[in-house]
Formats: sequence, C-alpha cells, structure tokens
Amino acid sequence: MRFVSLFAGVGGFDLGFELAGMECVGQVEIDKNARKVLDRNWPDVPKHDDVTTAKEWASDIGLIGGVDIVCGGFPCQDVSKAGKRAGLAGKRTGLFWDALSFATHVEAEWFVLENVPGLLSSNNGWDFGVVISALADAGYRHIEWRVLDSQFFGVAQRRRRLFIVGSLGKRSGRAVLVESPGMSGDFEQVNAQRQEVAGTLGGGSGNRGWSPDTDRMTFIPWTKARRAMNPEDHETWVEGFVSPTLNAFDNATEVRATVINTCNVGVRRLTPRECERLQGFPDDWTFGADSHRYKQMGNAVTVNVAEYLGNLILESVDV
Repeated sequence: MRFVSLFAGVGGFDLGFELAGMECVGQVEIDKNARKVLDRNWPDVPKHDDVTTAKEWASDIGLIGGVDIVCGGFPCQDVSKAGKRAGLAGKRTGLFWDALSFATHVEAEWFVLENVPGLLSSNNGWDFGVVISALADAGYRHIEWRVLDSQFFGVAQRRRRLFIVGSLGKRSGRAVLVESPGMSGDFEQVNAQRQEVAGTLGGGSGNRGWSPDTDRMTFIPWTKARRAMNPEDHETWVEGFVSPTLNAFDNATEVRATVINTCNVGVRRLTPRECERLQGFPDDWTFGADSHRYKQMGNAVTVNVAEYLGNLILESVDV
C-alpha cells in the first residue's frame, strides 16, 4: 500500500508504516530542520512544505488515484490541555480541514490521524464530534478511534495519543483498532519488559530502543508527579519504570526529560539519542542543534505504534 505523510515531522508514521511493508510516495512538512532529516532518510520521496497548498503539489506530481493512505499527526496546540484550547477553530489544529481535503483530493481509501487525547474533550467534545462527522461526510464512514500508550509497544515512554482510522470500506474486512496484545495478559511481565527497555537508554548502539548492551550503566527514568503546562512552568518528579512523555519544548537547558544514573547516584537530562530511542527511532536518526532534535522527538509519532497500526491496516484488507 502507498501512503502520503502530512505533518511528517521526522518520519515517525513514515518509518513505522514502511516497517509494516508500505511504501511512502510523498511527505509534507513545513519545518525546514525536520525536512532536512526527511531528505537524508528519504532522498527519493517527493516533498512539499505546506499542507494548505499540498493538493496542487499532488496534482503536479501525479499522485491523484495513486495513494492508498494519507496519514498525519495534525497540530495539537489548540486542543491540548496545555494550550488555550481554541479547538478546530484555531489556526494550527484547524489544519485538519486541509488534511481532510487533501485525502479526498488524492482519492485515498484510508485516512489515519494522530493527536493528543485532549481532542476528545476539546470544547466539551464538540470538536471531536466535528472531526468524526467531517470524516463521514467525506466518505470515510468506517471510523474507529482509540488512545494508545507507547509504553505498551516496546519503548520506555509513557505517551498516550489518540489515533483515528477512517476507511472508505472498499477493501476492509474487519476492524483495525482491536485490543492491543500489550494491553492485556500478564502485567508483571509487561513491567519487566519496560524495565529492560529502560535500561538500554544509557549506552550502546542499539536500534529502536530495545537492543541489549551488556556494558551499559543502569539508568532509571523518572516520571512526572506534576506535568508542566508551558515552557515556563515547573514539574515535580518521582522514580518510575518509564520515561515521562517527551514534549516539544524539552531542551538541553531544562530538566523535563530526566533520568537518574543509579551507579553514580546523579541526575542528568536525557540526550537527543536517548529521546530517539524512547520514540522508537534508530540512533542518530536526527542531527543538527540539540534544541531542534529535542523538539523533533517531542513532536514525533512513536515508530513502534505506527508500525503496529500499519500491520493492522494491512491485515484488515481483503486481498
């Protein structure tokens, strides 16, 4: 299946869907530093810089009728509890309308969205209702949604995100967002797996955050007892099994993403490479200034979760 990634960032959806066996045929991302990462990792994939003019771009390069899936984590600032919650009327989250228009323009059978769980309660639930109604009106009448937490998909990060899957229903044989294997069963085993993953953060050349490193030191993530609601806010921390959610405003001078070194009994910040591992990316997937890398990881879709969704979509299609 062929897909176009909107609001691509540094390619969380893209890498995950490719690992599931799909083909990326287009990427749209406005941030120039993120596009540099896309250029390095997908040098042959056509790219555009503005979702509001992406329909013209898609027509120019011949994507109409050649796209199976449009995916994207559209901006969350206007529906996040950390923002002013302007909702779909906001300038940034309102780009949802451009994304939906693009999906119908290229005649994509599937439309996959990611956002913060705050979308469910934005404007007392009206914004989420508008999203679902708009998808149905556009023909995506087979609609499912679910909040998925990255910590149950092989990374040591507590990251709850809302995923919405809409389909025209032409080839779908069954529901996509079925019960996650990681959400049921032996929770003691799940906790043990998370601790093992957390231990790989400190060193080694591991890929996607879980490879063993026998020479590493032991690092235990701290979790947030209180989450910062803006860059000037403060947080309190308690020791836990998984990292707190990476934020776009994490940076090298602050302590929002912190681990404790149990060997040297010292506290330090996560490095950009460790943030990549917490999001399921290979080491050094990003590059450039640390401030850019922290922002990119804070905005990214967790690769493991995207791969999981891609596999479910492929399994649901009647071949």
